[in-house]
Amino acid sequence: MEASALTQHQAFVVTTTAPRIAGKEPQVKRWAVLALSAEAAEEIVRMRVAADCAAEATGDVLAPEEVAAIGLHIDQATAL
Repeated sequence: MEASALTQHQAFVVTTTAPRIAGKEPQVKRWAVLALSAEAAEEIVRMRVAADCAAEATGDVLAPEEVAAIGLHIDQATAL
């Protein structure tokens, strides 16, 4: 990935919480999204992987080394 893309995008962490089904505890998952803002990251997760879940940016941002190790791509959600 080009360095200029990484300077504009950050890897935001978004959590999703699935609705409670048949008395089971709701599932919570964490996602990393390389996006321009935390709000954009939330929207990407909602649209692409968790339409029926509540999605919320945690405020955490991954370091460039973590982004490279995970292999994140711009505007794609990756499960952590």
